[in-house]
Amino acid sequence: MTRTLLVLLASAWACVFAVAAAAQTALTDLEPEFDALMGQVIERGVPGAILRIENETTVLEFARGVADLETGEPIRASDLIRMGSVTKLYTAAVIHALVGEGELDLDCPAANYLPAATLDGIANGDTVTLRQLLNHTGGVPDFYDEDGHTPFDLAHTPLVPELVLETVRGEPATNAPGEAYHYSNTGYHILALVAEAVTGEAMDALYRRHVFEPAGLQATQYETLFTETDRIHGYSGDVGALTDHYRWLENTGPDGGMLATTADISALLGALFTETGSLRDIGAAMLSQRVEASRSEDYGLGVSILKRRRTGEEFHGHTGGIHGYLTIAVHDPQRGVRIVLHINSEDEEALIAFYGGVLDTLAGSPALPAGR
Repeated sequence: MTRTLLVLLASAWACVFAVAAAAQTALTDLEPEFDALMGQVIERGVPGAILRIENETTVLEFARGVADLETGEPIRASDLIRMGSVTKLYTAAVIHALVGEGELDLDCPAANYLPAATLDGIANGDTVTLRQLLNHTGGVPDFYDEDGHTPFDLAHTPLVPELVLETVRGEPATNAPGEAYHYSNTGYHILALVAEAVTGEAMDALYRRHVFEPAGLQATQYETLFTETDRIHGYSGDVGALTDHYRWLENTGPDGGMLATTADISALLGALFTETGSLRDIGAAMLSQRVEASRSEDYGLGVSILKRRRTGEEFHGHTGGIHGYLTIAVHDPQRGVRIVLHINSEDEEALIAFYGGVLDTLAGSPALPAGR
């Protein structure tokens, strides 16, 4: 996922400051407003959109538009979505689980766990720690440039760690380890290599054992593109001249290769960031340390912390952006609400307006106890 989307979202979230209504409103009473927002995002030219909002007592699901412009097949709330960098929550959870088992130490260099040749020629590769890779302060160069481009063909090339490392080998560091924040997808490929090296297991098995099963995820898959359930096509370009990225292989790798329903993504947020969640200790570890990414965003040990400066509110989760698809998944601890939205478009302005509208609408919803 490119840094651009995170910056735009952080700025937008800082500007949304509606004050909660004096008379609290039941979440179900807000359904017409959310439905109207769905209509507005489609009117902006987005092919399809999905929104899920839930608290401890209520689930609201919305789907509007099409999954495939060529066939006209409607998008469904139960569809698997290509979540992009929301995958980093899952990869970070595996690392924290292995720390809890005594397999890893966050303050040890990644190189300690890998064959010497793996990080040879990688900037900061000999000293960068797991902690610094998790929070993007390691200075390891990203394989995406600032415009989201790579030197290899994303349409035909899956994002595997070996390719990613070869791409950045010999490139300069963005900063000395631990000295500055600089978002790097490369770091999560290194983390996956470390996890596989110490366990002897592939990431798919590690996700299942440490994330899918304890969180009760039933509709989450890793690197399983083009199946019957992977049916949403993603688009870029102007209306009338859209490019379909469905056959691209970008939704692969431990930085962005997860597919899931919005229900399962919401379940993961609940497992990690609520008081009764099955992975609450891991979620607490993710939030235990943070660095400033921007005025409106901190980054923890594998989690994005979006801030609304005017209210002091925070949202814990992640955003994801790959060619043709944009996703936001956050837990609102102030209201005990989990929010997942997805569009099969690269229209970042539409996404920001969509999410800003959701926040404005929720400003009048019940303030459930924090962490529920």
